[in-house]
Amino acid sequence: MIPGFRKEVESGRYAAGRHPEKVIVVTSAQTFSLGFDMAASFFKLVAVLVGTPSGQAGNGFGDVLAVNLKNSGIGVGVSYKQFIAFPGNDELGRILRPHYEITYAEKVSFGFDPNAEILLALRIAGMQDDRE
Repeated sequence: MIPGFRKEVESGRYAAGRHPEKVIVVTSAQTFSLGFDMAASFFKLVAVLVGTPSGQAGNGFGDVLAVNLKNSGIGVGVSYKQFIAFPGNDELGRILRPHYEITYAEKVSFGFDPNAEILLALRIAGMQDDRE
């Protein structure tokens, strides 16, 4: 029911197993949790990743159990799950680097717009005029 996608869904262009020719996924340092899981899944399906590397490692620990120590009252958190998004691939397990990682020069060209990664994705998709 997202208005931005409703027209695409209702157009019927992607019905019955049809899919877009290119899927572009934008990532940032704030890409964590389910956002990371989705980016990693699309990456595995040969989507093009654009932006800044995710703030989460693909292989690591998560789901924190928060407790307060009985005598001191100090709050602590302990991870109790291990996540392996990229088994056997230590590099991807450490950092999910986009195919098109935004550069400082590109940020300058976008006037340090907070949506620079999205503008770069639109440029890569051919939907943005470079003169904008």
